[in-house]
Parts: sequence; structure tokens; C-alpha cells
Amino acid sequence: MSHHLRPLAICAALTMIATGSIAFADNKIGDVSLQQYRGATGAPSGGIASPLYFANDVYSGETVATPDAGSTVLTFQDSTQLRVGGSSRVVLDHFVYDPNTRTGDAAINFSKGIFRFVTGDIQNKSNVKLTTPTTALTIRGTDFKVIVTDAGTIIAVKSGHVEIKPCGGTAETRLLGPGEAASVNTSCSLKSVAIGDVPSDPGTDGEGPGDGGKGHEPPSRPERGKDGGSPG
Repeated sequence: MSHHLRPLAICAALTMIATGSIAFADNKIGDVSLQQYRGATGAPSGGIASPLYFANDVYSGETVATPDAGSTVLTFQDSTQLRVGGSSRVVLDHFVYDPNTRTGDAAINFSKGIFRFVTGDIQNKSNVKLTTPTTALTIRGTDFKVIVTDAGTIIAVKSGHVEIKPCGGTAETRLLGPGEAASVNTSCSLKSVAIGDVPSDPGTDGEGPGDGGKGHEPPSRPERGKDGGSPG
């Protein structure tokens, strides 16, 4: 994992050390693997958003957001990959992984937008808790898309299996396999969706890490003041 710390993260870590709470920098859970900068930002809980550049670390409790036509790719400690499309927001509650036992625990909340989640080396995938405003998801070794809109959630599976629990409760559940999709609306009603009707986004539907290909170098990162903006 990269050891690049964003200036905002350093300030947050020093503040929490001074107040006796757990240091922000001790909760690194992954990093940015998209070389081109496409407008993504990250904000610690209650903190100020700052740009997420290639090789920047991401942290427990961080909210990652993208603008229209923006995107980013996050890679977690077990090589799980999360691709974030345009106009999206996701909260990285936590992602803990032990490479010796290949087990861990994670919680991620997809707030709005379009995402692609590709599982990595973690073996106890039932401990990876993924939620949206209308669903709770259980994964079984998979590559799938999540689309969250004001109307509800769409899940589309490319490989593996995903169990959908509408509104996270005891209502009807459904296990989706490769090539299957379903939606859950704000009334917690679940129905099948034709795979051809699932929305797409350049940030989630490419086959590679979205680095722009040969010749695209990581951008230089401007200096920033303690408030997350440019100095001066």
C-alpha cells in the first residue's frame, strides 16, 4: 500500500493524537489506484473534503465523492477493488484485513451513484457488509455493479453471487448469479431487471483499472494549506 499521506489526513491525525483519540493515520484501509485525476474527493468524518490523487491513502470513516463525469478507483488491503462512477458518494466505514489468515471485516455504504465492486483475497466474505439506502448485500466471491438513485437500488452481477435483502430486513431476499440484475425501490419492493437496462458509466464499465492507458502519467499534486485549500 502507498505511504503517501494527504496533508489533510496528517492534520487530522495530529489533532486526534492531541485530544487522546485514535489517530486518523492509523486507520488506513486502502489507496487510490486510478492514475488520472477525475475530480474525486475524500473527507474524513466531520472533516473537509480534499482531492484524491493517484496513490493517496483512504481511511476508515472517509466519504468519497465524484462530480458529474468524474470517477476514481480504490483498492483495499486485500486487493478488493471499488470503482466509483460519476456523481457518486460512498462512505468507507471500515475495512480490516489480516493477510496471514486472509480474513477480515468490512462495512461500506453506497449513498448515491454508480459503483463496481470486485472482491479480493478476503475469504470470509460474509463479513463484508455492503449497504445502500434500500438494500443490504451479502457477497459470495463476485464482480458486480451497484446503482443508487432516488428511486432505489439496482444490483447487476457479472460473476459470482450476491444476496439482496430489501431494506436490510426480513422481506423477500433474492440470490443473483452471473448475468442477473434486480432492483429494490424505496418501498422495499424487489423485482428483476433486464441486464441490458442496467445503467453504465465509463468509470465502472472498463475492464482495466481506468488509468488512461500508456502515456498517461500520475498528476502532480499541488501544495495545500492546512484547511485543504491552496496555501496563501
